[in-house]
Amino acid sequence: MLTAAEFNTLGGAVGWEMPSEAQSAVALQNSLVTFSLYNKDQLIGMARLIGDRAMAYMVREVVVLLEFQKQGAGTFLMLAVQQWIARDVPRGWKASCELFAASGRSSFYRECGFAPLPNAFLENGMMRFLEGQR
Repeated sequence: MLTAAEFNTLGGAVGWEMPSEAQSAVALQNSLVTFSLYNKDQLIGMARLIGDRAMAYMVREVVVLLEFQKQGAGTFLMLAVQQWIARDVPRGWKASCELFAASGRSSFYRECGFAPLPNAFLENGMMRFLEGQR
């Protein structure tokens, strides 16, 4: 099982600003599923999925160490995510799988079957960061 330390180390290795390990631990605990990819004993990639298990799923992070990018690792992770969702959703139901592509990574997700925004159904995605107050 992916630990918060591993999650933060992997994200930091590709230049992401990572939250505290405590915050990452809660996020991982509340995820639907995480996928970890290893080369021998080395963690080289991961993907994390959140959602309501009925209508909406969101790929929150997909990360692969730089030296393993463009070798199929990310595609493998995205295929695993999509297959997991297809098995999770009851036959006849349709659910969205959404993500925010990191800058410069849109073409990768298009190759995985995702449509850019805006499109015929949706305008631009939007988000806002909020700071906790408790």
